[in-house]
Amino acid sequence: MRDGTADPVLWLDLKKGDRAAMEMLYKRHFPVLQRYGNKICSSPEAVKDCLQDLFFQLWVRREALQDVQSVRFYLMKWLKRDLIRNLTGKKGGQQLISLEVNSDDFLPEAELNDFFEESEIRAGRAEMLRQALGQLSNKEREVIYLRFFMHLPYEEISLVMNVGYQVVMNYMHRAMKVLRENQLLKNISGWLLLMANLIFFKISS
Repeated sequence: MRDGTADPVLWLDLKKGDRAAMEMLYKRHFPVLQRYGNKICSSPEAVKDCLQDLFFQLWVRREALQDVQSVRFYLMKWLKRDLIRNLTGKKGGQQLISLEVNSDDFLPEAELNDFFEESEIRAGRAEMLRQALGQLSNKEREVIYLRFFMHLPYEEISLVMNVGYQVVMNYMHRAMKVLRENQLLKNISGWLLLMANLIFFKISS
């Protein structure tokens, strides 16, 4: 089985009991899911435990899994649901760990750097972008992250965040307005790439 095999094909093979397909899905999605989990949960240990259980259950329940087109979306939704259930259902219903987005590190440096081509100056530009994104609310940053970095359509974002479609669109609209008005971003060429992609995603949803 090749590394380039599409997710839906791997998913069907997983349902048939193909361990190689399971291993490839784990290798492909575990780092992304872990990074996402760490954005919405302040305990890396809890995220790792949830992910280990998620993939264990994925294998155990493989024959009963529904057919999906977006494996990543399906797993992200599963992870977020498990985190909320596990971390709010202990000790008499007391919430042990905050599920608020980490506003200081929601967008990793490596991902921000991908906007910029010149390696010698991209770190400074990424920091400008990070500061601009810091002006957004937690929910607005989450929409930006899921849409722009995870490439999820708005319908799937609404399900991951457990809010209505229009609410997601409102978050994006407010985020776009704040970013357009930011003076720092007007001084960096990478901003043009960011805005072009954001506008494309908005139009193509």
